[in-house]
Amino acid sequence: MKQKLIAGVMGLALCAAPAAFGQTDIWENWGIIQMPPPIDNIDALTFINHKGASFTFNGDAFYNTYNTLNYTNQGLMVGNPGFDFETVPTATGVARRAANFVNAASGNGPDSGVINCSGLFTFIIAPLLPAGNLTGSSVCLVDATNIVNSGAINMSASSLIKMTGENVDLSRGSISMVNPSTFVGFFNAGILDGYWGVGTADINYRALVNPAGQASLLNPANLILGFGGTTFALTDLYDITTRQYFLQIGQLFLQNPTVYFYDSGQIPGTSNRMVLAVALVNTNSAFANKVFFPTDFLGNPFEIAVQWQWTSTNFPTGTVSTNNYFYLTDIFGEVTNLQTFIDGQAGIRPTRRPVNYNFFQGAPFSTVLPPADPVAPSTVPFIPGIVTNQYSAYQGIFTAGTSLATDVAGGNVTNMAGRIEVTADT
Repeated sequence: MKQKLIAGVMGLALCAAPAAFGQTDIWENWGIIQMPPPIDNIDALTFINHKGASFTFNGDAFYNTYNTLNYTNQGLMVGNPGFDFETVPTATGVARRAANFVNAASGNGPDSGVINCSGLFTFIIAPLLPAGNLTGSSVCLVDATNIVNSGAINMSASSLIKMTGENVDLSRGSISMVNPSTFVGFFNAGILDGYWGVGTADINYRALVNPAGQASLLNPANLILGFGGTTFALTDLYDITTRQYFLQIGQLFLQNPTVYFYDSGQIPGTSNRMVLAVALVNTNSAFANKVFFPTDFLGNPFEIAVQWQWTSTNFPTGTVSTNNYFYLTDIFGEVTNLQTFIDGQAGIRPTRRPVNYNFFQGAPFSTVLPPADPVAPSTVPFIPGIVTNQYSAYQGIFTAGTSLATDVAGGNVTNMAGRIEVTADT
C-alpha cells in the first residue's frame, strides 16, 4: 500500500485531526508539514520529501522515523534540534544502518535539497565561567549503506554532523557548520585563551618566581631596533600562564613588522606624554589591516584598535562578500589596575584574558576615523632610558570550535563539542 500526504489545505486539516499512520511502503510529502502539533509517528520503508515540499520539526530531541530503509530529500527539512536518519525499530531493539540516504539538489528554488539543523545554543554561565561559553545542541546523524549529498546540510555552531556508510558521495554538495564567534562581548566561543599574564617589570627579575606576574626591564628605545638592514620588534621577558596552567616565560620577537605610532605630546595641565606604538606582522596577504588611535576632544589617545578585513566566497552559491571585519582593542595605559578575568574554560580549568584586550567581529571599527599611516621604525619617538613599567600579555587561539582537543578527555577529537565526522567503510 502506498500512502501519500498532500499538504496545503490538507496539511491544515492534519494539524487539527492527525491521521494515524501504520507501516507503509512509501511515505511522501508534497507540501508543508510543521510540527508541533505532531502527526503520528511515521513508520515507512521509504521516506520522501519532494521538490518544493518542507518538513519542519521542533522538539526536545532530534527527530526520527521508524523502520525506514530509504531516505530522500529534494526539498527543505528543518530540525530543531536535528534528525536521526537510521533504521530505528518501532519498539524494542537498537537502531541499525539504513540502506540509502539521498539529499539531492533538485534545482527547484533555494530550498532544494536543504537540511537545516538549527538547535538552540546552550549558553553556559557558571561560577567558573561568568562570561559564558557556547555549545550547540543540534545533531544530524546519517547511518546508511549508501550516502549521497548533492544539496546542503547546515548546522548550528559547535554541533554534530556524523555521516557513516559504506559508500559516501559528497560531490557537488556542501556540509557546513556555523562558525562560533563573539557576540557583543557576551561570549568568547571561537576565540580561545592560549596564554595570559599581567604584572610589573622588576630590575631583579627572576623568571617564574612570582606567579602574579613579573617581567624584565626594557629600555623603550630598544623595543624597535634596526640591525643589518632588518627591523626587529622585541619585547621584554615576561611571566605567563598557559591554557594548560603551565608557568612559562614569554617574549615576542617580530621581524620586519609594519610600525604605527601616535604621540600625544605633553598633555595640557600635566607633565605626562603618551606614545602609543603598534608593531604588526601580517602573514596572510588576503587580510587587509588598518590601525586606529582614537582620541578624546583634547587629543588624548585612549586606546589602540587593529582591524582585519577579508573577502570570502560562499559555497556553493558563489556569492563574494567583502564585509568581513574583525578588530582588537587595547586600552593599556588607560587601565590603572591591570588584572585578568575569567574568559573561558579548558576542561575543568577556567582560562583568562587581561582586561585591556577585547575582540569584536562583524563590523568595522570605524567608518569615520581615519586610520593611521605606517611609519619608518626609526621615527617612533620613544624616550630612551631604563624605566619601571607594567606589562600585559595575551595569546588568542582562533578556532572553528569552542574547545581544543587538549581540553577534553583523552585529547580525542570525538569528545569535542562541534565536529563533522564522515566515515566511508569502502
